Parts: sequence; C-alpha cells; structure tokens
Amino acid sequence: ILLPSGLNKILRVANSEVIIVIGANPTSNHPVAATFMKNAARSNATLIVIDPRRTELARHAHHFLQFKPDSDV
Repeated sequence: ILLPSGLNKILRVANSEVIIVIGANPTSNHPVAATFMKNAARSNATLIVIDPRRTELARHAHHFLQFKPDSDV
C-alpha cells in the first residue's frame, strides 16, 4: 500500500494484509502512519521493509530486505 498524504490513506493500513515500505523512514517522518503500521504488523498484516538502513520500523517487520546504498535506482 502506498501512503499519499491524507488520513484516510493512512487508516487503510489497519485493514491491509501486506504493507511494503521501500526507502522510507515513517517512524521519524510520519510517526502517526508508522504507529498504524506497527499495530497492523502486531495483529494481522505482514510488514515488509526494504531499505539500505535498518530503521526502527524494521524491528517490527516480518521481512527486512537490506540492499546496498545507491543500488535501488
């Protein structure tokens, strides 16, 4: 699920089966959205984080895929 601006988009995370976060750090940039992601991962959603950095959200992820910096393009 992609999260454009707007609370309705963020609320969709709660009912998602899979959440994929690529190259973003919502914990620091969008803490409200990150909270919804963490809660969804604790209950029913599969959280996949793909990033060169091990962000705080990666601790909650079911799958963390770490790629080399600058190789994502």
